[in-house]
Amino acid sequence: MPHLRLSSIEGPGEVVPLHAARVLVGRSRDCDLVLPDVLLSRRHAEIVKTPDGWKVRDLGSMNGTRLNDERFEGERALADGDVVTVAGWRLTFVDAEAPTEAELTPSHEVRVHDITSLATRSGIDLGDLTRQSHLLGVLTRAAGALVTASTAEELFDTLLRDLLAALPARRGAVALLEGTPPTPVIAATRPAPGERPMRIDPAVAQRVLGGRTALLAPRVPADDGTVCSVLCAPLWFTGPEAGSDRVVGLAAIEASAEPSPFESEHLGILSAIVNLAASRLESVHLRAETADKHRLEEDLRGAARIQASLLPEEEPVLDGWEVGGSSRLCSAVGADYYDFAHEGDGLLVALGDVAGKGLAAALLMAALRAAVRAVWAEPGSLPGFAVRINENLCQTLPSNRYATLFLARLDPASGDLRYVNAGHAPPIVVRVDGTSERLETGGSILGTFPSATWEEGRTQLAPGDVLVVASDGVLEAMGPALTPEAITTEVQRAGDVPELLAALQSAADAALGKPGDDDHTFVVLRRTPL
Repeated sequence: MPHLRLSSIEGPGEVVPLHAARVLVGRSRDCDLVLPDVLLSRRHAEIVKTPDGWKVRDLGSMNGTRLNDERFEGERALADGDVVTVAGWRLTFVDAEAPTEAELTPSHEVRVHDITSLATRSGIDLGDLTRQSHLLGVLTRAAGALVTASTAEELFDTLLRDLLAALPARRGAVALLEGTPPTPVIAATRPAPGERPMRIDPAVAQRVLGGRTALLAPRVPADDGTVCSVLCAPLWFTGPEAGSDRVVGLAAIEASAEPSPFESEHLGILSAIVNLAASRLESVHLRAETADKHRLEEDLRGAARIQASLLPEEEPVLDGWEVGGSSRLCSAVGADYYDFAHEGDGLLVALGDVAGKGLAAALLMAALRAAVRAVWAEPGSLPGFAVRINENLCQTLPSNRYATLFLARLDPASGDLRYVNAGHAPPIVVRVDGTSERLETGGSILGTFPSATWEEGRTQLAPGDVLVVASDGVLEAMGPALTPEAITTEVQRAGDVPELLAALQSAADAALGKPGDDDHTFVVLRRTPL
């Protein structure tokens, strides 16, 4: 029976027998072969058996599928030994019987360790709230500085400065690919006091450039004869057309190896900042070639890959309830977010919106999400949660930014819904008898008034009742069209929550009459009728 030999750069592989005539590959849980990598599309590619033999099909993935290192569109025939590459994963097609477990020999340890598990995270976990505020503040300042850098030299100096401020490293370096074949050449360094400039270990560079993925190398020989720990990530640009993506260099930082201070979360920070720097570097080059080619969407692609992983991958399952969320961004990155968390038998719900658009607003959205996740991990009342989130954002957000937020706590058994509305567009409860209620109780916006307090509202969702929460962008798009009566009409037309979410997005589009200028996000809770 033909099979696939699956491997990533982190080492050990596995055998995947092709029992079925179709194997769907992606990061969605409904795929046959689920691979944890944020660079993969939810339904990325498929391996199919046809009358003409086995073939691989790309399913319109964002970052592409490669056969024997060549990116393609549509489908390609597979021959014995062909290698299909999706993000950081290699699937070698073998037209022979799959070996048994006893025949598989354990792989040898490799010196460079790839933290592929980073891709399974739903966000960047920065630990306790104080440390989280500091690091998110560094990310926000880094974003502003990188976006305004006008030369490559200024960009690299800013990149290394912010990396060493955010991460426990003593020195760093940036290398660009030059010559034929392309070879990493040091373009900038920032050494520790009294030390010589850092060089990037060739083995680490080869793994990063070959796999196009960030690495944590816990033990690498240093140029002074000692052993060090290294974080390294590629500088890569994803163009708008197939085949236009490329790696232009890499950035690395170094620290002591005994013990290594680096963790997987540090790899996330490194990847986020380096992705921004890579996009900005491309913009600097484009501006040098022609002043009228400023590509904001290209600058934001690196941030979009990180941000996409912040939204829930799947909806929570509650007996007697339907729960769903939907977010449509007006650009590559957005300032809206929604989230769910189980709390014992109950459910916590959040929908937030950061003022502004673009990269800075998207990073601040990540700060808001992290602050909400941090308080959800501790017991407390919803007004207490709002106070702690506000304290965090007052330290993190610039003075000209703020956030709105709707927080709710649902008791599924009784239908009791407690909530706090922090300056957000009032959600609407549509009753089974056609009446409606606006949920306005709460207080002011977040991130502006350090001593602000909030009060808790309460309502009851009976069988057949529906809660609709929308972002401020929806209110701005629909204006007078977003009335309780209009929402009630959509609720009564829809058969289930996915259908209702699709109808609400369509109604927002119809009311706007043109491509969106703001993000549109909805969360819907529906108690199953008796």
